[in-house]
Amino acid sequence: MTTASAERTRDRSCAGAATAELAIFIPLLFVLLLGSVDFGRAFYELTAITSAATSGAKYGAHDATHAGDINGIRNAALDDLRNSVALDTVAVDAERYCDCDDGSVIDCVTGTCAGGNTARRSYIRVRVDKPFATLFPYPGVPSAVVLSREAQMRVQ
Repeated sequence: MTTASAERTRDRSCAGAATAELAIFIPLLFVLLLGSVDFGRAFYELTAITSAATSGAKYGAHDATHAGDINGIRNAALDDLRNSVALDTVAVDAERYCDCDDGSVIDCVTGTCAGGNTARRSYIRVRVDKPFATLFPYPGVPSAVVLSREAQMRVQ
């Protein structure tokens, strides 16, 4: 059986442990919260640029007239991003290319396939790049990266 004074001594010695644990736990919790916010921001922007690349490719793949309208393809991708992310740092690259029966890739306007055959299929490729910066620097994690997505579709 313990006496009352021994119990008081034990309670006083444990009183600082909870404060020390809280002092360690709160900063770790804060870093995890900020990391979750940055991860969510990156995922949101990655989803937005994926959708933009797909929209540009869909515009270009509609028909041969749209496939030749590179500025229209870029604008379709940028229009998809307009309400999602800041457009001042977004880069949209679009290209049209064709392939031959032997699998070689040529320019659809000036290129000819081996043997003088015409191109078999026409494709549109749209790539969207957007720089992303974290809110705070994290050890071992780059603070700035370029998020990139590419979409490719066959012209109808």
